[in-house]
Amino acid sequence: MTRTFSAFLLLASLFIGCSKNDNPVDAPGTATGQQFIFVNPLTGSDGNAGTQNAPLKTIHKALSLFKAGNVIELQAGTYSAANGQIFPDSLPSGVVIESVSAGQAVLLGTSGDIAFYGSGTDTLKYVQLQGFNTCIRAGAGSHVLLGVGLNSIYKTFDLYGAAEGTWDAGTGTAAVIAVGKEFSRITVRNCQLSGTTSYSIIQLSNAARALITGTTVKDAPTTVLEMLDASVAEVNTSTFTNTGLHGLGSSTAISLRGTADLTVIGSTFSQTYGPAITMESPTARITLKRAYFEKNALGINGSSLYLYGSASIDSTTISNSGQYGIVLSQGSFTVRNSLISGAPLQGISVSGGVSLILRNTTISYGGIGVHLVSSTSIADMGTASDPGNNTFQNNTKYGLQSDVTGSGSAVQAVGNTWIPSVQGATANGRYASQTVNGPTSATTPANYYITGTGRTIQF
Repeated sequence: MTRTFSAFLLLASLFIGCSKNDNPVDAPGTATGQQFIFVNPLTGSDGNAGTQNAPLKTIHKALSLFKAGNVIELQAGTYSAANGQIFPDSLPSGVVIESVSAGQAVLLGTSGDIAFYGSGTDTLKYVQLQGFNTCIRAGAGSHVLLGVGLNSIYKTFDLYGAAEGTWDAGTGTAAVIAVGKEFSRITVRNCQLSGTTSYSIIQLSNAARALITGTTVKDAPTTVLEMLDASVAEVNTSTFTNTGLHGLGSSTAISLRGTADLTVIGSTFSQTYGPAITMESPTARITLKRAYFEKNALGINGSSLYLYGSASIDSTTISNSGQYGIVLSQGSFTVRNSLISGAPLQGISVSGGVSLILRNTTISYGGIGVHLVSSTSIADMGTASDPGNNTFQNNTKYGLQSDVTGSGSAVQAVGNTWIPSVQGATANGRYASQTVNGPTSATTPANYYITGTGRTIQF
């Protein structure tokens, strides 16, 4: 019995000796499992053992002692050059740096500082990063910020090569989240971002990729996502509110150039100063699924979507835009199963070189439903073999207006619903198969208006 009790005491003492609170850093080369290195910028000393009760003073010293399996624990306080911290520093692969109390460890830099260089796998958890030019710069490896708060950061991630950066469950004020170049990948997940910055919040170039999911951005006076070259991005179940304030910087929430490719799924855009999405290249592409646009383009270039390229829009709502719902300028566009409502001037404005397919979509409570302004525009709003099933009602002017002159393809508009009992429509707002030649005249509100000679509508 005595021998058994003694063995129990021995095991208990070994267990307590490996606790997070009291275990010092292993001697070099003797790490066994997860060990903790404590740092305190106020009471610590780099001559200490690195335990909770005898912490180090600087993150730099803790990194120099790091071995695989170590976790660096930052006690509450401000970590800055004023108390001996060294920036920039290099993150060894596998390191985890975390705040003992969430948000109480503040890493403070200046506009000229880089906090860390990374090349392997590293994680920062529950700390606050403030004032740095760049938090993590890397050309390789995987770099994670978990529960990290950002304040007045010029670049959170500066990534190139094949580096990957993830910001998860964090908050940010006046912060640029990432600059991605070459083949880098950026993920922003379940984050909250607000405040002023004069730079795009995420900037992608070359073949960089980004995923923004479960994230809210509000009160940002500039572009949230800027896509250049062959960059690719997905925005999923996220919300952008009150961006592009007062036209400072770029006034659009998302912009695309080059051959950039954007997918938006289940996300909301509201109260942007300019268009919610601006596409400025004929080779760029957008896919929208279950997106919602409300009260956008309140200041300039008054369309919720200004598209110059190609786009597929499905199950999307665009309501109460400043002037236009969608402006299409060169490219191929498909709009299906959507609602465009409350655009004072035009639901869809179709300019030169545009091919539009419109199906199962309602355009209502605006000025003009679809407005064709170029002889090179092609509008397929329904054919005999594939009826449009669109609805054009409750607009103050016309369901369809064609201003172009000269011969060209007829506007196909078979199988739609219009204002009942107006311009030959039935009491159900339908038209029998017929061709209407321009020019026509009409008293508003009307179903169609053709100002151009030689143009036709095929019902």
